[in-house]
Amino acid sequence: MTKKLQNTENTNVITLNVFNRKPSSRVLARHENDKVIDALHSAAIAITDRMDLKGYALVAWDKKGVPCISYYADHPENPISDMMIPSFTQTCFQGIVSQRLSKPEDLDGEEQ
Repeated sequence: MTKKLQNTENTNVITLNVFNRKPSSRVLARHENDKVIDALHSAAIAITDRMDLKGYALVAWDKKGVPCISYYADHPENPISDMMIPSFTQTCFQGIVSQRLSKPEDLDGEEQ
């Protein structure tokens, strides 16, 4: 598509070539990756705004499911030792699973 723009004095005509291309798969993948990073940053800020942080555990994974774990448990007032982090996080994640399973809409289509 070609658009013509004229300046206000009508002395020059400028022709611009405009192409409406679909983004490449590489651009789309980068956009999705950026969304994950933005969500991580937003969640971290939301957590620090919500509570007086004494420790943390972060679990992340790549497209193959390979985990990467980071934690901090060295604050003097931290009630969770680094040896307890696996059990503590498992309990937290199990709570999420239990919540999701208890919602009636999750049971739609299943025989009771």
